[in-house]
Amino acid sequence: MRRKRGASARERLLEAALKLFAERGQDASVEEIARQAQVAKGTVYYHFGNKRQLLQQALEAELERLVPSPTSSTDPLEQLRAVIEGLAQWTMGRPERLRALLLAGQPGSGLTAEAGHQLRDRVLHLLQRALALAQAAKLITNPAPSELIAVALFGALVHILDYWQRQGRPINPHQLSTAFLDFILRR
Repeated sequence: MRRKRGASARERLLEAALKLFAERGQDASVEEIARQAQVAKGTVYYHFGNKRQLLQQALEAELERLVPSPTSSTDPLEQLRAVIEGLAQWTMGRPERLRALLLAGQPGSGLTAEAGHQLRDRVLHLLQRALALAQAAKLITNPAPSELIAVALFGALVHILDYWQRQGRPINPHQLSTAFLDFILRR
């Protein structure tokens, strides 16, 4: 098989697994993943042992990429903006990231549920932390717990990003974060 230049076989397999998982769910076969990565089927087993481990590690690699860490700013709204924009930017380059996030961890997807939950928990933790700071600073006066607001915000963000991608609309992370902050703060 002809190799793509630049990326290692392992990196290409992780990318191919994420792309095919996003397109076909757990029905993506080892053969398809190997073909997409332009490697021999045995390379999958050499690097990962089995398909489950490959998909798990592909989602875990995304978990490492999804670190829209809050800025060093002490301004809670800027931290919240950084998290929202970070999530939008994370999805912009590769739509399969968002689809994989939506698929992973759903009931019945035992193959990748743990990594999917970890992805969601990472985003929710960042949102919750930023929202708690904004509530403590009395910038957000909603009495609901920050955990509840974070879950609602996360769900809305993911579905808006998914909708825009399906419509082929460009995503402007700054515009998106401004709209959400305006809504949350009821400006």
